[in-house]
Amino acid sequence: MVLLNFGMLSFGNAELMLNLHGKQGTHDVSLWFYTGQVDNLYQLLKSGQAEFVEDINDTFYGAREFGIRDPNGYTLYFIQPEAPSSTPGSHGPGHQSTTGRHA
Repeated sequence: MVLLNFGMLSFGNAELMLNLHGKQGTHDVSLWFYTGQVDNLYQLLKSGQAEFVEDINDTFYGAREFGIRDPNGYTLYFIQPEAPSSTPGSHGPGHQSTTGRHA
């Protein structure tokens, strides 16, 4: 018997990622939203009263992401699959994150 702990479902342009070993939070689920405007969204939320659980960062797998907690306690992550090389502070795909966080 093979135990799977990760899977992706896709339909058209929509994708749903399922993971048994997600990040800890109030709820046992975190939601990930893909965007091509992660820096703009980060600045918009940073200027408000969002509770950040992870500051914006470039990951070791080449993405740029950040996380917030919504008013219901759910953790929401916003990710740009490939960190744009023109983004200040971005080191592009393959850069090891300095946050020490691994997927």
